[in-house]
Parts: sequence; C-alpha cells; structure tokens
Amino acid sequence: MQKFLGAFKMQKRHNSFLFVNGIDMGFRFFDLSGFTKKVFQIITVFVSVCNIPVTFDTSIFGPVESFVQRCSNGIYTVNTTVVPFTVQIPCGATMGCDTEGWAGLVDTTVEMYSTFKMNNYDHKMYIIPAGLCQFAGLGYIGPNCTNGCRVFVPSDKLGFPSVYLHEFGHNWGLMHSWYGASEYGDLSSAMGWCCDTRCFNAAEEFKLKWSRPINVVKRSGVYTLQANEYIQLPNQSIFVQFRKDKPGLEQINQDFKDLVALYTETQLLAKLRNGETVTIGNTVVTVQNLQPTFAVVQIQFV
Repeated sequence: MQKFLGAFKMQKRHNSFLFVNGIDMGFRFFDLSGFTKKVFQIITVFVSVCNIPVTFDTSIFGPVESFVQRCSNGIYTVNTTVVPFTVQIPCGATMGCDTEGWAGLVDTTVEMYSTFKMNNYDHKMYIIPAGLCQFAGLGYIGPNCTNGCRVFVPSDKLGFPSVYLHEFGHNWGLMHSWYGASEYGDLSSAMGWCCDTRCFNAAEEFKLKWSRPINVVKRSGVYTLQANEYIQLPNQSIFVQFRKDKPGLEQINQDFKDLVALYTETQLLAKLRNGETVTIGNTVVTVQNLQPTFAVVQIQFV
C-alpha cells in the first residue's frame, strides 16, 4: 500500500452529561472550552466498475454524521452531499483495484454531467463494488491530502459507521493503532481492526483536540478517573485512560474495555485491570481500585 494511503483491513471536569444541540450524548465529558468546532463537507459518489453494480442506498449517512459528532464530543460535524446518480466505469478503463484511476474518472464524470465541483469539498468519498479490493476501507493520509482527501468504502461495508470514522481519521492525520505486533490490534479504537462500533482512544482524541486530559501528571500521586477520562504523563506522549463503552454509541471488544489503558498516538501500550502494574521508562502505573464507574490509578516516578 502506498505510504499516503491508510487502509482499514478486515479481520476542569463537569459532573453533568454532554448535550449537543439538545441531544443527550449519554456520557460524561471534558471541559472543551477554547476548542475549535469544525464542519467538514463531504461529497459521496456511488461507483459501478465494469458493470458490477452497487446499491444506491443513502440511509447510512445520517447515522454516520451523528456518530462522528458524538464521538468527537460535538467538536466535528460532517455534512454529506450525495451525487444523485451512479457513475459507470467501463470495462478496460482501469486494471485491478485502481482506486486512483477510478477517482480521476469519477471526478471528471461528475463535473461533466452535474453542477458539482469535486474540489470544493473537504472530503471525496467513493462507494465502490465489494470484492474488487482487499480492504474494508481506504483513506488518504491528511490533513494535506494529495488530490484531495479521498475515502473509498466497499459496498458491503456501507452500514458500518466505524469504517467511515477510520478513513476520515486518516484524512485528519491519524495512523493505525497498534497493539503488540498487530498494526490494527487496538480494539478500543476505530483506528484498529474493522468493524466493531468504536470511537477514538485518548491519544487520538487529544491529537484531534476532541478532548483534553483532566491532569498532566507532574509528580507521583494517585488519580481518580471516571469513564473515558484520562491523564497525560509528563514530557511524554503517553495517556492513561479508564476505557469504557460510551453508552448507546460504542461496542468495544470485551477484552479492551472496563480497564485502564495506556496509549500513544499510534499504539495501545498496555491494558491494566485491578491490581495490575506496568513500568514504562521511569514511570510505574498501578491500578489500585477498578470499579464500574471509576478507576483509581497510582503514578510513581522512580
């Protein structure tokens, strides 16, 4: 895979709940004052290749827009415009899984037969026939994408919101989230394996400015974390989070939730349950008390 592409392979704290536009988000939230809200315009095209059809179904895009907004704590909004016809790419026009070639032909066709200007949109998304490419989704690495921030979603993954979030994540500059030897091994993040419904982890949220740590740790001490709250270790891009499902939003693999997780921007470093300890450099992290609604974490510098 070319280095500018990212593929999604198969296999001050508030004691209130978050409301966005009057909607109860269903989980506690962080102080987001000073964060910049962003709106992204997405144009979506359904593409048939060599007479292989795609079902023209736009029903998923409303739920995807809601999913992105809720995962981002109301910081990001995506607005989807759908080209009202399927672009037909004839047999022989391209060879194999030629996403770049398809996109060029699609962009030209859309502008020839409609008033849409493809480059006026923040993201260009192409729904392609299933089985032509060996990925569950493909996104260009941004935020300054070559030829625009493109996303490709096979039609058999049309109904999975985390596929879109994963590929948009690439467009926004995120990479895959490793765990152990697996590039996609972090099953607590949408940047891991397809296709459970997951948002981003603490490190990824921090990079995108969707949330901030409740504390930047400067000395040894004990810290209490509520659901999905996190602290940042000093002079390190390591984040310690009490990772749980966001109710009504995520369905994280049971081995990756209801625990304390340590993250960098591209890796899940460790998963800790009650009484467990991990040492990273000169920092020892211990879970002293793990309950359904909070975790007590000790940080020691040695």
